[in-house]
Amino acid sequence: MAIAIGAATFGKGVTETVGKRITALDLPGSLATQISAATGIYLFSMMGVPVSTSHAIVGAVIGVGLLKGARAVNKRKFAEIFVGWIGNPLCAAIFAALVYSLLAGKIF
Repeated sequence: MAIAIGAATFGKGVTETVGKRITALDLPGSLATQISAATGIYLFSMMGVPVSTSHAIVGAVIGVGLLKGARAVNKRKFAEIFVGWIGNPLCAAIFAALVYSLLAGKIF
C-alpha cells in the first residue's frame, strides 16, 4: 500500500530527477542506461545477490553522464541521492525495529 501511495505521489518527481536532473538523457543514453541497469540486475540476481533496481538505474544514468564529461553530471543531485542511499536503509531498519517491538510486545 505504501509503495502505491509513494508511486502516486512522488513517481513523477522521481522520474523527472532520474531522467533529467542528474544528467540530460537522449535516446541512445536512455537505451544504454536501461540495458546496463537490467544487465547488472540480472547478473547479480543470478548470483543470489539482492540489488536495488533504483540504485542500478541511477548508477547507469551517472555512468552515461560521466561519459559525456564530469560537468554533465549534476553533482548536487548526485550527493542528495547518495545520502538517500545511506539514509533510507538506516531509517527503514530503525522503523522496522520499532514496529516489530510494538507488534511483538518487546521493548528495547
